[in-house]
Parts: sequence; C-alpha cells; structure tokens
Amino acid sequence: VNISKQIMFSGVLKFEDTLQLVLNLGITHIIDCTNIPNPKKFDGIKYLQIPINDGETEKIEKYFDTVIKFVKEAKDSDGKVLIYCSAGVSRSPTLAIISLMTLENISLKESYHHINNIRPIISPNTGFWRQMINYEMTLKNGESTVSMLKGMKKAVPSVYLQRQRTKAVEISKKFDINKDKVDEVLLKEVYQNISKEDSYNKKKIKYLEYYHFLEDYLWMSFNEKTYSHEYLMLIVIIFTEKYKSRSDVWKCVKDYPDNFNFFFKCILKRLLEHGETKNLFKKVYLIGLLDAFMQSLEIEVIKENVVPVCNILMLSNISKKQRDVYFGNNIKIRKFYNKSVFDFEKKSDEEKEEAKFYFNFYWELLKRFCNILKDFEENDYTEESIYRLKYMEKCLEFFIDIESQLTTRRFFNCLLKASHLIAFCQLSELITTDVGTNFSKLVGKLIYYSNFEIDEIYGKSLTLSEVEKEHYKKIGELQKACLKVANEELHDFYCLNVSAIDNRNVIKKLASQVSGETLANLMEHLGLINEEEMSKLTFPQLIEILILHSERHINQRDQVNDQPLFPSEELIWDEELIPYDNYKGDEILPLDKLNLKFLTLNDYLIRNFNLFKLESTFEIRQEIEETLRRMMPVLVYENLKSKTEFYGQSNKGLQILSSKIVQIDKPKVGEKVPSIVKGEIQYVLPDNYSNINKKKEWDSIRKHDVCFLVTVKAKFDREICLRNESGDVISNDEFREKLFAFFSKNNNFFDMMEVVNVRGCEVECFIDKYGEPIEDYEFEDNAKKFDGLKRIMRVIFDSNQFQKDYIKRVNNKVDSDIYSSFNVIIKRESKSNNFKGVLETIRQLLNTECVVPTWLEDLLLGYGDPSSAHYKEIGTANATLNFNDTFLDKDHVIESFPNNEVFFSEDIKYNGPFKITFNDLKLKYDENCKNSTSISVENGPSDKCVLKNDMNKKNKIRFTPSQIEAIKSGMEPGLTMIVGPPGTGKTDIAVQIILNLYHNYPDQRMLIVTKSNQALNQMFEKLILLDINVKHLLRLGHGEEALQTEEDFTRYGRVNYAENMRNILLGKVKFIKDSLKIEGDYEYSCETAAQFFKIILSKMWRKFIVESKESTNIYESFPFKEYFEKLEKDDNIYPSTFNFDIASAVWKNISDIFMELSKYRSLELLKNKKDQSEYLLTKEAKIVAMTCTHAALKRKDLVELGFTYDNILMEESAQILEVETFIPLLLQDPINNSNRLKRWIMIGDHNQLPPIIQNITFQKYSNMEQSLFTRFVRLGVPIIYLDKQGRTRDEILQLYSWRYPNLTSLPHVQNNNQFKVNNPGFVHNFQFIDVPDTNGNGEICPKPYFYQNIAEAEYSVTLFKYLRLLGYPAEKITILTTYNGQAHLIREIWRRRCGDSKFYGSPNKIATVDVFQGQQNDYIILSLVRTENVGYLRDVRRFIVAMSRARLGLYVFGKFSLFEQCIELNPIMNVFKTKPMSLEIYENEMYSSENETESDISMNKKIIQNVDEFRSFVDKWYREKISSKNNS
Repeated sequence: VNISKQIMFSGVLKFEDTLQLVLNLGITHIIDCTNIPNPKKFDGIKYLQIPINDGETEKIEKYFDTVIKFVKEAKDSDGKVLIYCSAGVSRSPTLAIISLMTLENISLKESYHHINNIRPIISPNTGFWRQMINYEMTLKNGESTVSMLKGMKKAVPSVYLQRQRTKAVEISKKFDINKDKVDEVLLKEVYQNISKEDSYNKKKIKYLEYYHFLEDYLWMSFNEKTYSHEYLMLIVIIFTEKYKSRSDVWKCVKDYPDNFNFFFKCILKRLLEHGETKNLFKKVYLIGLLDAFMQSLEIEVIKENVVPVCNILMLSNISKKQRDVYFGNNIKIRKFYNKSVFDFEKKSDEEKEEAKFYFNFYWELLKRFCNILKDFEENDYTEESIYRLKYMEKCLEFFIDIESQLTTRRFFNCLLKASHLIAFCQLSELITTDVGTNFSKLVGKLIYYSNFEIDEIYGKSLTLSEVEKEHYKKIGELQKACLKVANEELHDFYCLNVSAIDNRNVIKKLASQVSGETLANLMEHLGLINEEEMSKLTFPQLIEILILHSERHINQRDQVNDQPLFPSEELIWDEELIPYDNYKGDEILPLDKLNLKFLTLNDYLIRNFNLFKLESTFEIRQEIEETLRRMMPVLVYENLKSKTEFYGQSNKGLQILSSKIVQIDKPKVGEKVPSIVKGEIQYVLPDNYSNINKKKEWDSIRKHDVCFLVTVKAKFDREICLRNESGDVISNDEFREKLFAFFSKNNNFFDMMEVVNVRGCEVECFIDKYGEPIEDYEFEDNAKKFDGLKRIMRVIFDSNQFQKDYIKRVNNKVDSDIYSSFNVIIKRESKSNNFKGVLETIRQLLNTECVVPTWLEDLLLGYGDPSSAHYKEIGTANATLNFNDTFLDKDHVIESFPNNEVFFSEDIKYNGPFKITFNDLKLKYDENCKNSTSISVENGPSDKCVLKNDMNKKNKIRFTPSQIEAIKSGMEPGLTMIVGPPGTGKTDIAVQIILNLYHNYPDQRMLIVTKSNQALNQMFEKLILLDINVKHLLRLGHGEEALQTEEDFTRYGRVNYAENMRNILLGKVKFIKDSLKIEGDYEYSCETAAQFFKIILSKMWRKFIVESKESTNIYESFPFKEYFEKLEKDDNIYPSTFNFDIASAVWKNISDIFMELSKYRSLELLKNKKDQSEYLLTKEAKIVAMTCTHAALKRKDLVELGFTYDNILMEESAQILEVETFIPLLLQDPINNSNRLKRWIMIGDHNQLPPIIQNITFQKYSNMEQSLFTRFVRLGVPIIYLDKQGRTRDEILQLYSWRYPNLTSLPHVQNNNQFKVNNPGFVHNFQFIDVPDTNGNGEICPKPYFYQNIAEAEYSVTLFKYLRLLGYPAEKITILTTYNGQAHLIREIWRRRCGDSKFYGSPNKIATVDVFQGQQNDYIILSLVRTENVGYLRDVRRFIVAMSRARLGLYVFGKFSLFEQCIELNPIMNVFKTKPMSLEIYENEMYSSENETESDISMNKKIIQNVDEFRSFVDKWYREKISSKNNS
C-alpha cells in the first residue's frame, strides 16, 4: 500500500514478491517488523529490523525515533521505504502512522484516517494505540487528537467510532442517491458488511439504525417485487435494534402501513423454512421481532395482522377428541368453531392456502421447537448446540408472552398442551445442567402460565373453589378412565381419594405399573394424545404428559404467601433473575413483563409483586456490596483459628457482637410457618466518629425500620499480605496501600470476600441495659437508657425464610445456626426502605377479594373499549353541572365553549356563579332535547353571605377551553385523563376540580395522590387560598415540613387545629352570650353551647323575622347588634348599609359557629390524640392527601380504620409505578361487593420522564418503567390535552411544542415585557453552543455510566460566572446535565472557580435533568456531555424535560454534529440550527430586575469561539470589577 511518496507498507511478502516490488517501485529502504531471524536481504537495499511481537504489552514506542530517522534518511535521499509485518494490520501500520504524522507534520488522527482510507483493515492493538497517543502528546505539549474511550470491556481509540460513522455516512449517501429505487447490489453490500459467520456486527447495526436507513430507504420500498432475503433481514435487524433502544420503533409502520402485511407474512415463512443449524441465529432475530409485535398490539396495523394468526381454526391441528375435551359443555365455542370451518370451506383454493398457512403457523412452530430440542439432546452439546439453545430460549420467551395475554392465549394454550412441548422440556437432560439453568427457569415460567387460573374462553378469573372443582373433575375423569381401560392394573388408582393421588410421585409410581400400550390407550381415551402419537411417544414421555395433566399445582396466592419478603443471599446474587447493570437488549430472561394486557387482577398483582421485589433486591445488593467494600473485611488468626475483622468503616454498616433467636411462636391455625420469629442483635457504636450525627443516625432507627444481617468471610489474608515477595514484613503504610488497592471498585466483589448469608429483619424495639424495651416516645431521653455505646436491638425475622432455613438445616443435618453467625448489620435510608411495606400490601390485595369499579376492571387489564370509562360512555354522567367560581364572567363562558351555542337564562348574573346544562348529555335522558351542541347557562347556587374576605378566595384564573374541558370531565363520574405539557397549569386545574367537587358533593371525600412531596405541597399551598374550610384538609405522611404555610395539616396538626378551633368557637359563644347579657356557662362545652343555640338564640331569631316585616328600621329590632358591630369593627368585612340580607348573613355566621361546634363534640368524648386523629381522618376530613408510597405502605391501616373515599385525583401520574398507581384504588373495603369509587382523575405527561427504575434490565426488558398512565395512553383511552402554556418564552417553547398537539402560549406570555425583552448581555435567548472534542478529548467514563466532559463543565461554570458578572441573581440560574458524573464534575469546578468568592455565590441548583423534572427556573445552563454516542439522550422524553425547564433563557453545551444526526432529536436540533453555534454576547449590557424594555445602549457584539477564550474574558472582567470595587 502506497501511503505517501516515500512510505509503503504491507503484510508479509515472499522473497520473490519483495524483489518484484523493489524492482518496480524503486524501494531503497526496508523496515522488517516480522521478528523472523535472518531474513533474506537484497544488495543495495538498506534494512532496519524491528524485533517486536503484536502484543498489547510490547513496547513499540522505543523504536519510534529510530524508525522516523530511518524514514527521514530515505526521504532526504529521494528514496522509498517499505514497512511490512505478518498481516499489515497492527505493527507495520503503527510505524507507518507515526512516520507519516511526524514527517508530514499532521495530527495522529489525520495520519490514521489517511492510511485507513487507503487500507481499511488496519487495526493497531490497544497497547500500540496508547503508545502512539503518548508520543503525540510528547510532541504537542501534552495534547493528543485521539483518546482511549473508557467504560467498556476493552478500551478503544476514539477514531474507531469515527471510522464506523464515516462508513455509515458513505452508505447513507448512497441510499440518498437511490431513494426512489432499490439497489440490490447495495443492499447485499450493506448486509455483508454487518454479517459475521454466526451473528451480526452490533456496532455496525447501531450505526445503520442511527442514520435512519430503515425509515428513509428500506421500509418504503419493501414489497413483493423488491423482496430478497438480505432486504428482509436488514429490516428485521434494524427493527430489533430500535425495539431494544425503545425509540419510536413503529413510526415508519404507522406512516406506511400497507407494507406491513407482506413483511409480516415473510417473517412467518422464513421462520418455518428448514436450514442449517448455524442459521438459527437469524431465526432468533425473527422470533424476537415477532415477540415485539406481540408487545405492540396498540398499533392497529400490527394488531390486524398478529391477532388473527391466533384464531380458532388453530384447533384443526389437534384431534377431534382433543377438541371435544377443550370445548367441554360450552356449546357457543363449539358452534363458533364449526361456523369458522364452514366459512373456511367456502373460500377459494388460493384463499384456503393462505388461511391454512396462518392457522397452522403456531402448530408448525411448536413442532419445529420439539425437533430442535430432540437434535440438541442427540448431539451432546456440540458447537451447533449453542445456536439451538439460543433459539429454544427465544421461542420459550415468545410462547410465554403469547400465553400471558388473553387475546393470543385463548386457543394457543390448547395447542401448546397438545404439542407436549413442556413434557419434552421437562424430560430433557438440558434442564438439569448448568448451561440449561436459564432454559429451566423459562420452562418453569411457561408451565406457570399454561396452568394459569383463568377461564380461557371467557377470560374470567377462577376462584379457589372453581380451581379445586376443575382439579377434582380432572382426577375423577382419570379415575373413570382407569376403571374402563386398565381396571386390574390400576385398581389402587381409582379407589384412592383425590388428595392421595394428585402429586407427581404417586402418579409416576402408579403409571409405571402398566404397560406402555395400556398407558397410551388410557391417555388417548382422555384426549391427552391422539392416535398417531400412541406409537411414537416413549413411556417416560407418556408418564410426564399424564403428570402435567393431573398433578395439583400450587395456587397463585399460596405461591406468593409462601415467599419471604426479604431477599436472601441466593436471590440477591442470582444474576439470571437480577442481572448486573449491563443490559444489552439481547438477553433472554425468565422475568415477568409489564405490557398492555394482563390475564386477571391476580396476574397483574403477581407480576408487579415479582418485579418490585427484584428491583428492590437489586438496590439492596448495591448497598450491601458498597457497605461491605467500605468495611474492608480482613482474615486474621487468633489461637490458630481464623476470623473476620473489619479494617474500614461505613456509615451504613457495623460489626455485630452477637445474634440469637429469642422467640419462636407456634403457627396459626391452617398455617405451616411460625406466627412470629424474634431475635436480638448486639453491636457497638464506634467511639471515633468524627461527626456526632453519624451516631445519631444509628440511634434514630425506629420501629418497623428494616435492617439486613450479613455473615461475611474475608479473603484478604492479613498474615500473607503483611509480607512482601521476599517474605519481609512491610510497613503499615504499605499494608494500608495494599488493603485499599484490594478493595478498590475495580476489583470483583466476590474476589474480595464471601457472603455466606443475608437475612432481612424488621426492627421491633431497642432493649435497655436492664433488659426492658425502649419505646419510641422514650428515645429523646435514651442517654439514660442505653448502656454506653452498646446497643441491643430486638428484631422480627421473616417466618417463611426461617421455616426454609430450618428445613434446609434438618435435611442437610447441619448443626450450625445461621441466625447466630451474623457479623455485620446494615441499615438503609428510610426513603429507600419501603419495599417490605409495598410487598406486604400487594400480598394483602392478593389475599382479599379485590373489587375495582365495574367501569374500570376491563380497562385495567387492557381489554374492552378504551373509552368505556369516559364520562360520555359510562352512563351516569350529569347533564347539569354547577361550576361555582370556575368562570370569571359571562364572556368567559362563551370563550370556553367555542364549538357550542350558548344560551343564558334571562336573570343571569354577569359574574356568576354559573350552572351549565350540556344538551349532548341531556339527549341520553331527554328525547325532547333537539340541539345536541348547545349549552344552557343559568345562575348557580350562591351563598347569601356577602363577606368580603370570601371574595378574596374566589378563582381569578381565566381558564382556557381545554382547561375547562378538563375541569368539566373531572367533575363527571368516570375516568379523566389529562395530559399537561410543561407550564400548562396542571396544578391549577387539579385544585379547581377539587374545589368544585368539594362544594357540589359535600358528602363525598376526595383522595389526592402524587409521586412527590413537592407536588403535594404545591397543591396544598393553592388549596388553602381557595374557598375550602381548612379543617377538611388532611395530609398523611412525611414531607409536610417543606410546606410553606403556617398551618399544620398532619394528623396531629389537625387534632391541635380542631382543639384550637373549638376553643375559639366557644370564645365566640361567650361573646354572643355576653353581648346579649345572658347568664350561664354556655361556653363550657359543645353540648352546653348547643343548648344555648337551640333554646335561646333560635327563639330570638324567629321573633326578629316576625318583627322585621312590620318594622321600618330593622336594625333597631335586630337582637345581635352588638355582635354585628364587633364584626364590623374588628374585621371591616360588611357593607355599610344594613338590610335584611346582611341580617341574614349575620345569623348565618352565628348559626355556622354552632354548626361547627357540633362537629367538635366527638373530640370532647375522645381523650386520646391517636383516637382523635383517626376520627378526623375517617369522619371529618373531606380532602385527604398522600404520596403513592405512603398509600402503598399504609393500606392495611387505612382499611382497618374504615377509611372511605369517592374520588381520586392523581398528579404526576406518568411518573408513578404501575402498581403504586393501582393500590390507591383499593384503600377501602368494598360495600355490598362493589367499590364506591366514582371518579378517577389522572394528570400527567407521558412525553416526559417515566418512573425511575434503577436496574436497566427491569426498566427495558420487563418494561417496568411504564406507568399506568402511559399504558392507558397506549391503549387509546380518551385524553384531554392542555394546549396553552404560561411558563416560557415563545421562542424557547418551539423547542418542545412539536411534541404536543396545538401547544401555544397564553396571552400574558405574548404581552408581558418579561417575556418580550431579550436577556441582557446575550444576543440570543437560547442557543446550542457547539463544544467539539477539545484537543481530541471529549467524553470520558472513569466508571460505568459515570460520564464526564471537562470542556462542557468548564463552559457551564464560566457561563454562570458571566451571568453573575452581568448582575443576574444566582437563585435564578440552574445548571443541569444529563449524567451524575458530569454533575459531580461541575460541582467540583464550581467549588474551585467560585467557591471562595462571595461575589459569585451558588447557582439555585446543580443537578441532573431527571432530578430537576417538575421544577423550573428563569435561566438554565445545560451540559449534554456525550461526544461519541448519543446514549440514553436518544430518549426524546429526557430532552423534552431538559428543554422545558427554562422560562427566559436556555443555553445548551454539546457536540452539535453528534446530536444533529439523531433522528429522534431532529425537531429540536432543527430549531437550534436557526441560531449560531458559537456563543454570542453583548459586552456592555447589564442585567437589571427593573428592565422592562429593550436597552437603547449601543451594544458591542462579541463571538466566543471556545471555552478558553470565554474563561479568559470572564476572569479578566472579574479582576477589573473587583479592582474597581476596591478602588472605590
């Protein structure tokens, strides 16, 4: 390869070839890198041999100077150099790259790309790359144009990724040229480019997908004329890649649906084709995509093609007898089958062939699976077995997904059982081997779903009694068959009772007593096999099929009830169930999935139970590993016995002195496990804590907190490590260095220590030095109770786990007790320690008859009409609604219903309140109502009270039409779904709905549920400003301390409030009594006050009414003049002219006092504050608020108290886990087997970030990040979109408004000067500032997912400094980033650059985008970090959140060329393209809070080219400013 005039290189050459090159090309110098001794040489040719191997540890850099000198000598003499090695891939290219870089004075990056373009296969090893980078840094003052990318299994140079992109771009250009026609040659070239012998190049696939070849080229042109195997597989592969990344997978399918039918049929045909075993990896992709279709049935064109394949004609593949067994006594389904067969027979031959292909597909696929399993067993785990195993696992995953939703399960399950696939799997040797562990778990999951407790035809959940009845029926039929077919051989079988014969061992033993022929006849008689199979199936297979049919299965409730809630060490480190955070998307795992549909409510709860437990266990694993690593267990020897000591310390972990079981109670009636197991744990708090707060943390542990007890064995041997290689004792410093290196995060956790046991426990109490329990209320005085630093904690262990441990101990005949061997106790933060409470709640729901509203049940499971719960369809909608103060005036009513004709009553008041009749709803009840689009408006009920302070509590917001529709829907019965884009007033709407329901239905109770305490507090702060009596507000849970009000809305706060109000009201009674000069202690209690009102005051009022009719001066005859004058004097709240309306208002005021007092009488009878708080919760509170977590934790307590509610309003619904959304529906017991819930209002935004899931496997594979709100949106539930925002400038709005239908700004955004005036000191109000790889260095990743970018971090902090120099308030500035690593780096740089300066101060927040969701600020600085790969920023929801946090200014730092290429981000990047990519500022414009108009100052624009220039500019200005300040 000729790379320049002087330099050539190649792989190894024969002597004759080299001679030819020398003669033809004029070679004068040869560099030999082959390490071959005594190579042949030519006369007159200068030689240089580099004796080096192609290894990463080889030091090639020591030859660089020698080689460069040699090449320079050739250049100076007009000669030519040939460099060669064995393959021309690593050694010779390395020397060629260095030579070209040095002699041509170009960068390492440029030199590599130049040579790579000529010879694409070059690939120097990692070690050589590091040495080349070091060499360039030596030449260029510490800078290099190439970096090694960290965070992967193997470091790679950044140019490799650029090379892949370059290739993708080249292909992309070819596609662009050929968009209108299919280039078969190009397709084959691309396919070959990504293909390997037995797989595909995933990195290349990612680039194909990233550059949207599927959308722009492949999909549009795919049809019968253009079809080829390569074409099909390219589409399948890229679809699969898109599905793994959870990007907008089916966009092109929705845009061009006509292509899907043919594409789908092609996939089915390819799956049934025979081929080489090595090609099974292609079928894995095909099955995977078919499974993705199964998970995406909300897409209409996918549903139309996928669901019909699972039609009833599938049953034609089984025998008539098997069909008869399936149909049973169900005449309807039998008729439906016969009708389908009749319709099939009427089709033409061509139509029959096509229909037959579809309804035979799954049967053929099942048979193929069984054949491949057979091949696997017969070939003794050859290399081809790997492909078979992967294929079978993928098929099992697919079958599980078919079985787990009724739409596809109904007829498939019958086929699955008839194929005997499960029996064959159970009998295979694979299921017992280590390599088949995952296979075994998948088979177990398939067995679970194939026997699910559901009526497959009607989709009805079976009760325990129905399951029992069905089981007895099966055994009865089996016994009858035995009597008929094998009377003598199986005499014992049909004479025994059911419970004696329905287990695996008994069935196997009895069936083994008959011949294979007799057993086959028996099973054919039962319809378990057909006649053809009688001679083909082996005896063990027949027995296994019979066992699977007849054995008793543990019911679903018992399976969950028998599970320990605390994870043990086996589950914590089971990497197949709980993988470490390295999900690639190709894994096949035995995990539950949360998708669109569920079989029953039990299925729904069990899936959520399992996944919630696994996700919690993953978090527990991380904390245990981190804690134990910090504690540094070391193996020491004492009296020749080894033990583990701890040389480090952790805030979350302490060494245990002793542990023991102190109480084991007998099982309850009907249970097998102890009713309670208690233990005592002793530990000592270290006395060398530098911070007393750390000690307080351990003493702040309370009842019901969860801790983990661990038995750990060290692997770091102190005696061995105290000596060096020579056997000499090392110093303490050297020992500590060894110790810290051993426990560094780079090392494998299990190389450091062995975790023998982990058991969870719940804290019951502490024990004092006298052996007495210390109750919670005594903790404030605990110094006198505790024995110095020694602590004794009494804990409650999991009874299920204890029983398992006991059985294991007895069976293994082991003397040691794990409960006395713990040596570490680990505590967790309370906010992350609620998993046990949530799991207990789900288990409680499984053990109770869950009754959800009838109008919700089908929708929750994903079936039926998605609009069935909407108020227009529910059948109980109110045609007339009282809107109270929702509308400001008549004009507001007209504006709010632009598509309706509005009719006002003649006596209508201009300012309302208004009651509106919707004639479209009235039509359902009144046939005489003709105009369905009109609405009738009349005066709403108004309070006779004319108090001025009530006017201050009226609504002042002019709601938009979409907001009015949301409020209207929320007032109607049924489900209301409101999608609120950023800044559209979601909280205001929620508050108005609550207010209207509060006034319209005073007997109903409202439950408010949010994800965060912050959202709950925001809602409460607005509620108390409206016309709601604060005594009816109650807030449960923690977080109330952040509420910016003087009121205390907690339980005990409400008790104190009630007591205080009672005293105030009794004081008013005393004033009234004194003003009337009446004797008596009527103010003594609520009871005496009631007598006073009834006997004396009511009589006075009735007398006044009579006299006022005859009197011309009613004020004189008014009996409560003194009370009125006191009110007028103190509060100035009445009009100056006294009339009967005012008198009535005063009387109502007095009546309200006594009415209120009557409600506090119960508190006089209940002396205990706990009882009083529970009374207020269940009887007095009308609006009860809590977080979803609190609802999950306290469900049992609330139900036991008899808590009831009629309406639920959920804020932040799209951020709440599916199960945490569901639990609040069931915080009350059903009444007469029905749920009293009338309304469910869900407010959220599925276009922003979903619930946070720590483990990416559960997040992506199990779809655990999907909220119930998002699932409802996918199902097509009617949605109200809010379409007016009032938060941000119009020009910033366009960055995310494309994601929401018709989103525009409210008038105040367009008219308010705050939004009209440009940001002082900036040319633009928003910009994307391009930050390319600085000196070849962009993103770095020092540990997995901990991405950082030093240039962007410096830029962000420098911009913050610039804003402060301009005068912007620090609290109005927030710095956001997309990765935790970058947030840490920005904080560190801020500390170094600004921490010592009082002038700069601190930004409002430095946080990640995820953490800042739900918050906003005026000016946002955003760092995107990534420069090599878009990563999870490709999820447009994260970008929507990031773009919508700023009100007035948004400045984004990132690598524009990278994000510009991402198809998902195109709408955003196209807006950024309208602005320059360099930061543009005005030098002489300052910020002022009083700026309301554009500045008239002539401004000098400055363009910032890079971070170094900007930092110099800002630092210089700062010094000048400080100097000027000092001089003044």
